[in-house]
Amino acid sequence: MAQHIKVIDIQRLLPHENKQAAKTKRLAKQIYKDGGLFRPLLADARTLALLDGHHRLGALKLLRCARAPVLLVDYHGPKIRLFSRRKKYQANKAEVISRALSHKLYPIKTTRHLVVGGRIKKFTPLLSLKSKN
Repeated sequence: MAQHIKVIDIQRLLPHENKQAAKTKRLAKQIYKDGGLFRPLLADARTLALLDGHHRLGALKLLRCARAPVLLVDYHGPKIRLFSRRKKYQANKAEVISRALSHKLYPIKTTRHLVVGGRIKKFTPLLSLKSKN
């Protein structure tokens, strides 16, 4: 599967679960120290529902970034696997998309998404994410 990272306006991305404020702040400090991100976020190509990277997205917002590196995937294809981390929630792909579109977020760390065969890792400098140009 060819994987391509696209830099997207962060306001277009639609989270499907909440994040922890303390973890988001720690991550923002680490991203600032590193000078950028080592892994792109993961999102559905059709809806821009955020599948992985909620804390990284929050950290980029704290750092006043306008854009984020995103690996866009065919969420309903066989290469994306979804696991529920909480017994109370038996998430499925349709519900993840629905929650993202309706802004009815799952609790923190409810889901886990895996890309079969792994994901590319590519460093994206923080400065390249600051402006919308």
